[in-house]
Amino acid sequence: MKIGFDLDGVICDIDNVVLKISHIMSPEVEEAVAKYYYSNRTPLLNPNLFLADGDEWYVITARNPGWMGDMTRKWLDKFYPSYSGLYFVGGDGWNAEPYNGDFDAWNHDTAVRKVELMKELELDLYIDDSPCNVSKYRQMIDIPIIQYGTRI
Repeated sequence: MKIGFDLDGVICDIDNVVLKISHIMSPEVEEAVAKYYYSNRTPLLNPNLFLADGDEWYVITARNPGWMGDMTRKWLDKFYPSYSGLYFVGGDGWNAEPYNGDFDAWNHDTAVRKVELMKELELDLYIDDSPCNVSKYRQMIDIPIIQYGTRI
């Protein structure tokens, strides 16, 4: 079986208040806060508890692959090094071109990219924390999508 997991809010904790506050800071301060924030997350759900022998698990995250890529890999390697693949679909984020702060457009495109990866990886199951995203995914792909957590 191939299982996919969202990262923030599923495999590691998320603090939306800190993230929202960081977005109103200057770009330099925001990046410094984000680097500290993302490198110091607490593990939540252990993906290995879902696996039988021969199963594979993948992480599909909306994090920025540039400056967040290495810290995300290090974090996963520290806590859950058995992952089969790590995929970044968030691009440069909703404040960058072409979104310029349009979170809804960025979130829609990110959902489309996540579903494309689910199909490409031939996942049998995907777990996400966002009720909105779970609803979108269920309309876009015919595999079980499980909501874990209660983020809105």
